[in-house]
Amino acid sequence: MGAFATTFLLTISNPMTILSFAAVFAGMGLGSMSERGAGLLLVAGVCVGSALWWLLLSVGVGMLAERLDMKILRWTNRLSGLIILSLGLLALVTLRF
Repeated sequence: MGAFATTFLLTISNPMTILSFAAVFAGMGLGSMSERGAGLLLVAGVCVGSALWWLLLSVGVGMLAERLDMKILRWTNRLSGLIILSLGLLALVTLRF
């Protein structure tokens, strides 16, 4: 429960999350008080969608974890790191030009 509370507080206090929701609400015209139900429905949909995504991801990783050994995980980490490094370098290069 402590891990859930910490993650929830980090997510809810993230400025990008707050600004993203504000932009979506404004874009959908949900700023007026007469549209309160639509805003609550949107938030509920995002919460349910996020919960289903994390459930699917956790179950999938749990099923794969039984089949993977440390050698495969090590190479997966290296490949992921290389991809992230490459994208970071690409972002730096494109900023220069």
